[in-house]
Amino acid sequence: MSKIVMRLSIIRCKTCGKPESAHHHFRARMPFGCKCDPREWDDFVSNICNTYMGDGRMKCQTCEHDFACHAEDATRAAP
Repeated sequence: MSKIVMRLSIIRCKTCGKPESAHHHFRARMPFGCKCDPREWDDFVSNICNTYMGDGRMKCQTCEHDFACHAEDATRAAP
């Protein structure tokens, strides 16, 4: 009978090298006016684009932000 050995890789912090489990919780830097949940993003959060491309129920096809982010950004830019 053969034994199968599984080895799990440990994800380490790029900055300090500590294991992810021993490290602080990651919080993305969100652009001003963004209404997205920060936990939905990785380490890079794109800026909100000028025009929402989608049907209102999904994220923008260009910048991946919600419709609410674009609405907030538009009211901020209005004179």
